[in-house]
Order: sequence, then structure tokens, then C-alpha cells
Amino acid sequence: GIVFASLALLALVGKTAAAYYLYRYHRDFEQVTLWHALLWPLNRADLREMHGKAQVEQGLAAMNAGDIRSGIMYLGNGLARNPSHLEGRLVMADIDRLRGQPEVAVRRLREGLEWHGNDLAYLKQYIRILLNERQDAELLEFARGRLAEIDQGQPELAEQVIAYGAAQVAGLHGDFATATHYIRAAHLDRNPDGVSILATLAWIRGDRDDAIAILEDFVKRHPGAEVESVHQLLTRYMRETGRSGEALRYALMRATVASKSPAARLELIRCYAELKRDQRVTEEVDAFLRDFDDNETAMLQLANMAADIGNLDVARKAYERAAERGYSMGAFGMLYIETHLVAGQYALAARLCDQLQQEGPAWIERYAGQFNF
Repeated sequence: GIVFASLALLALVGKTAAAYYLYRYHRDFEQVTLWHALLWPLNRADLREMHGKAQVEQGLAAMNAGDIRSGIMYLGNGLARNPSHLEGRLVMADIDRLRGQPEVAVRRLREGLEWHGNDLAYLKQYIRILLNERQDAELLEFARGRLAEIDQGQPELAEQVIAYGAAQVAGLHGDFATATHYIRAAHLDRNPDGVSILATLAWIRGDRDDAIAILEDFVKRHPGAEVESVHQLLTRYMRETGRSGEALRYALMRATVASKSPAARLELIRCYAELKRDQRVTEEVDAFLRDFDDNETAMLQLANMAADIGNLDVARKAYERAAERGYSMGAFGMLYIETHLVAGQYALAARLCDQLQQEGPAWIERYAGQFNF
């Protein structure tokens, strides 16, 4: 008995030492302990998962340190041992995409749905890459499986994320009934993005009054600044259906609740311009310049709007103020010329081109081919 026990103890010690050496030195698993080795092979699955997690963490650390090659190696090995690691899978999918292998990224994310199918960040990345790579069939098939019973109760956030992506794709393919069903069943028509999609679907299929009614109802129920995007769409639809007076009313409402938004203020200027209320256009443009001339992006948006409507006075003010501010003048110059063309002032546009060529600003060479400078 004593001999047998001694042999068993020696065997256990030998097995423990061998397991520890295998994981610690041969497989470079620093976190392994003698206790882990003692329990091996009963805990083989747990050790594999722990080892994989450690390798993923090594990979992430290497990536942060700029050692991309080692990072990819550790991440790949770690995911092979621990395929349920969320961050590791997301990072590797990003790497696949950056390496020009989007199909590998899609497959990697699809396989990870087994573990992360209800994680919002994971679902968003999966749906985003499907949209970017135009994998519409896969997205719609995924949605059919996940949303089969979405109208049976209160939708979960994960279901809303899926429905939002699937509705966009269904709408692009002309399946307005399915797109509308997903939006309503997922209760997405209760937020600005969802109701905008719902109205856009109605607009595309020709139900323009219905589209406007959907947006008007939402704005009445949600009068705050957080629905600015809905105001914008509603105002545009009003203008495009010839209801300029109503468009102005909503543009005024939007500019009131979102006075710090350049887009809201520009929409108001556009509405005044369409109604030929030139004095109000001048007043609003001057106010816009006072509030936003320190914002180059906003100033470009003003110049772009001037070009859209062919308003030379607004274009001149935007161009001159941009020059005073020392902004990069290439885009402003091109928009100033474009405004003359839209307004039908071809002779003035030609003279402006000649004047700019004589002045020789630095940006002229970049655009010379477009206007035969």
C-alpha cells in the first residue's frame, strides 16, 4: 500500500510538473499556476480559455505598443483558444477589414454571433460592415431569423438595432412593406432616426402627403431640439411640394429651438430666399456671420447654400468673410464661381476667373483644370 501510494504520488508530481512546464514554458502561458497544473487534465477546457484570454490581452498590448505583427499573431492564437472573447474578435474584424479582407471580417463577426448576438456594440459593428460591403442578403436573412416574433411584445434594444439596419436595406430594395413593418414593430417610429426612415419610405413610394403627415405628427409630439433632424426633413419636403409658407413656419420653429445649429439657421435662410423675402435673407445672413464666422465648416455650408440657390450677395459675403478669417480659400473660391454660374451670370463668372488668375492665390493651381485657368 505504501509503495503504491508512493508511486501514485510520484506520478502526480510528475504529471503536475509536466503540465506546468508545458503551459508555462512551451506555450508561454505566464498566468498558469501549480494548482492549475495539479488539476490538469480535468481543467483542460478552462485552461485553454484562460490561455486564450491571456494571449488576446498580449495581442492588444502589442497593438497599442505599435508591434502590429506580434499583436496579430497573439490575437489570432488567443481567439483560436478562446473564441468567445468579445474585444479580441472585434479588433481582429477591424484588422481584417483594414487588410482588405472584408469577407473575412464578415465571417469572423458572423461566427461570433453565437456568443455576442445580444451585445449592442457587436451587433452594430456586424450590421455596419454588412451595410458597407453591401451584404444585403445576409443582413435580411439575419433579420428574418431574429425578428420573426418582434411584434409579440416590447422589443429589446438588440432587436431595435437589427430592425434599424434591416429596414434601411429593405427600403433600398423597394420592399417598403417589410421596411415599414420593422420600423413600427421595433417601435423605432418613436425616435427621430426611425421616423425619418419611415417618412422617407413613404416619400420614395410616392405617398408624399403621408410622409409629411408622419413627420408633422412626430414634431407635434416632440417639440424639443432633439428632433432637429426631423424638422430638417419636414422643411425640405414642404419646400419640394411647393408649400413654402409652411416650410418657413417649421424652419422658424427649428431655428428657435436649435439656434446654435448652423444647419437650422441655413434652412431658415433658404426658406426666406425661396419666398423672395430679401430683407429677411440679408438679416439672417448677417446674424449667421456674427454667430458662426469662427466656424470654417459652417461658413462652407453657407457658401454651398448660396451656390445651390444662386444668391450672389450671400456668396460674396461668405467668400469675403472667409478671406478675412484666413480660411483655406480653395473651396470658397470654387463655390463663389459656381454661384455666378447657377445665377446665370456667365460673363461675371468669366471675369471673376480672370481676376483670380491675375491675383494668383495658392489654391488656383489645384482647380485650374476645372475652369481652364
